[in-house]
Amino acid sequence: MQEQYYAKRYNTIDAKSFFAVVRCAETCTEVMPEWVDLCFDKDEKYIQMSMSFPRQMLRRENLADYTVDPPITQFGYGLCQALGDGFNMAKTRIQMIICAPTLRCIQTAQAIHAVIQSDKSQAKICVEYGFCHFLGKADSHLPAFFDPEFLLRMNYAIFTKYKPQVTISQLSKVVKTETKKQFYERVKTTLERLKKSCSEMKEVMIVVTSDTMDALFKAAKHKSADHVLDSDLKGNKMDQYYPALSNGIICRNTGDPNGLILLRALTKLTHLGITNDVDIDYLKTSINFEGVPDDEDDQKRRRQNKGNTTSAEGEDEAAALDAKAGGGEQQKALQNKYDTENPDYKKATQVKKKKKPSKTTQAETKDDDAGLAPKDDKDKDDDDDPVAAESRYTLAKQD
Repeated sequence: MQEQYYAKRYNTIDAKSFFAVVRCAETCTEVMPEWVDLCFDKDEKYIQMSMSFPRQMLRRENLADYTVDPPITQFGYGLCQALGDGFNMAKTRIQMIICAPTLRCIQTAQAIHAVIQSDKSQAKICVEYGFCHFLGKADSHLPAFFDPEFLLRMNYAIFTKYKPQVTISQLSKVVKTETKKQFYERVKTTLERLKKSCSEMKEVMIVVTSDTMDALFKAAKHKSADHVLDSDLKGNKMDQYYPALSNGIICRNTGDPNGLILLRALTKLTHLGITNDVDIDYLKTSINFEGVPDDEDDQKRRRQNKGNTTSAEGEDEAAALDAKAGGGEQQKALQNKYDTENPDYKKATQVKKKKKPSKTTQAETKDDDAGLAPKDDKDKDDDDDPVAAESRYTLAKQD
């Protein structure tokens, strides 16, 4: 008799050739912005002030580089391994990992590489400077990236013979001056070159930061950066649209002129009510991305975003982006195909919503005690019916 249950493996990536794009894991700066001041003494000796921080640190000559290029946390490292197992469950065999030059992306790639099912002698990590994050911020600073040869000596699975599409010297020329258009064009050009140079590699993983992930998705869908707000790119909004370890599959050689991107091809990661799902609402408004059904997390996020709208300018900006959205029938058809071919997978990934006590029922009890009439039946139904609530939000948004 079998004494343990084993999770079923689902072939959820229905593409013969693809780029699996993954956002880097949670960093020390995200957990504690002032971590460098707290974790290094006057002699520049590292002190592990929190169990969330790494037990050991690669030495840098300039401590300020840790602020702009932080390492991932211990918790982030563990989730990387869980995500790598998710790729195994999806029956993928990654042949190459291409990552941005920042430490957080390299460490994320290394942690995933340790657990994915592949030919470890071939699936090496290639450092690509063309996928570096946006450098046009006023406080942008190009850190001293770790040399691939040094990383190899530190037991990182780096392929040192890889020739990047963009060099460090080219990046140094655009620090603090790079425009939004230049950044998205740089990422797009790098992706197009990789499609040609990696044509024999069928399953390739790309590990980048949130802003580069957005640029990759837009390049795959042949969209410009016109829908991207400068405040989103220069602030921290991209990290909200693409949370830690969020991912998507860019399908190659599909023959679709609009490009195909698969989201939720892997089982989601969830911790303390937070998931690694990409913000679907943002994709719909920024790259005409449609066809992915909302789940409970999307509806919750939408209600929170609606409640956080504080300025008329923000509402006008959001309305302008909504007006530009449209299309995406190919994406919807492909998502429906997954639901049809993988009913067990769809059922396994659905989270049943716990039914909470009706607020109106509690109110009626109080009203009865006070001798008051209960709330109107129509209002009661709207409170308990999420579809009705969503309809009210849609109408309000159109108004």
